[in-house]
Amino acid sequence: MSEPRVSVVIPTYNWSSALNLSLQSVIAQTLHDIEIIVVGDGCTDDSESVVKKFNDHRVRWIHLNNNSGSQSVPNNRGIQEAKSEFIAYLGHDDIWHPTHLETLLTTQREKNADYIFSGMILYGPPDTDIRSVVGLPIKNILQRNNFIPPSTVMHKKNMISRIGGWKDPHTVGYPVDYEFQLRAWDHGEIFANTGQITAFKFPAAWWRDSYKKRDVSRQLLLLKKMQSDINFIENEIIAVARAINNHLFHVSDVIKPAEKGHYFSVNRLIRGIKDPQHAGKISENSLLFTMNIDCHAFEWHELEKNQNEFFRWTGPRSESVVDIPYCVLSDLIMKIHIVYAINNSTLNNLRILINHYSIKFNMAAHPKQGWLLTAKIPYTVANAGAKNNIRLQFKVPKTFSPFTLTANPFDRRYLGVAVGDIKVKNTWSFLRFLHKYRMIF
Repeated sequence: MSEPRVSVVIPTYNWSSALNLSLQSVIAQTLHDIEIIVVGDGCTDDSESVVKKFNDHRVRWIHLNNNSGSQSVPNNRGIQEAKSEFIAYLGHDDIWHPTHLETLLTTQREKNADYIFSGMILYGPPDTDIRSVVGLPIKNILQRNNFIPPSTVMHKKNMISRIGGWKDPHTVGYPVDYEFQLRAWDHGEIFANTGQITAFKFPAAWWRDSYKKRDVSRQLLLLKKMQSDINFIENEIIAVARAINNHLFHVSDVIKPAEKGHYFSVNRLIRGIKDPQHAGKISENSLLFTMNIDCHAFEWHELEKNQNEFFRWTGPRSESVVDIPYCVLSDLIMKIHIVYAINNSTLNNLRILINHYSIKFNMAAHPKQGWLLTAKIPYTVANAGAKNNIRLQFKVPKTFSPFTLTANPFDRRYLGVAVGDIKVKNTWSFLRFLHKYRMIF
């Protein structure tokens, strides 16, 4: 039997419903002479049985006993097992067009490249029409800092002997996929772009708690459209153009170096793989929490400041989350300053959840500006989340752009409410006081 022309490596962890769809998109490739290596990163769900149900001799399942928490270990194992001259990667929640691998191989032959990649459409969180496109460099001139998602990439297997394998995320100051790409670039490997969009991604890091919710409805819909619509790619490009016209096109920021392991930790937090863990002393007295914090997942806009305080607008998502480091010892008094609202309807229909429990706040005019929301939070609710953490969720029915409401040509963001200072205070019931100092048990 001849060797496969491409070895496809799929790292996966406990998301069998998504894996099923990504595998369908690989099985449907017009390039048939391939092998598919699915590497379970310590999976404890039914991923293995999902893989074996395909009953395809090209598909292999490899189980790693310990969960590494990153694509690096399963990718390296997949490369080690690969029989082909070329390695292609597919995220377990990403989808390929049937022509993806064939297009990559054609480009490789034409340009004799080491590192070949396609264009990709990225889809924003479920309650938005946000789109982005990567992998199509302007004027086909690739810059060193242009991020190339792994699910678009095929490279020569022997490149690993020159640049090394995927690194432990705790040892690098970039996301591991970006660090791998930079190493290939800096070593002088030849990069080539297909110039075609053949990969599609719903980034888990753009959608908070995606690994807890594990919703694959959008991937399923996309796969069905791909199978039934002969103009599928053209129609998806039209949707991207619509997002550009509606100012919902996301331009990716340049990835900046950070402390080793930072990106790994942040991504696990956003995806819901780990609970918030706050460094330093956790307050148990009165806490003034400002919005001068890192915010992610299309939930908050950039930090702003008026003459009184820092604030952030919620949006473009209709749900925005913030984690407050606090030691809950009793019922709480919480006060939230809403500095602005995009309109009265948004303010009147604002819902606030604490640790996923809906809480009714009393609203009054703030002495300086906007509105002050006040509520007493029961101990059982305030203490229902992760240790030393209170999770606040701000939900509005819809976000709006000032451009559409007031014809302001300078502000085309999608906004909900602007959140300023948040004050938290234990009420210190006598019983909780005794518990704290271990006078009763």
